[in-house]
Amino acid sequence: RHILLYSFVLVASSLLPVAGGLLGLAYLISALALGAAFAGLAARLWLRPSRRAALHVYLASLAYLALLFAAMALDRVT
Repeated sequence: RHILLYSFVLVASSLLPVAGGLLGLAYLISALALGAAFAGLAARLWLRPSRRAALHVYLASLAYLALLFAAMALDRVT
């Protein structure tokens, strides 16, 4: 249960730079898409807990973070 809750908090907090005016539309779209995918994996883990699903969420969190930072950099460039 906590993983799902924390994933929603993570997605919400990733939108704060847009609310603060630091990042723009490209980042917003990226953050929403990445956040939806990550929250979907967390929901799948919550519904059907398994080691494999947990590993997928862990690996997705690494990709999520890397891609979110790339989106930040690209948004600042454009």
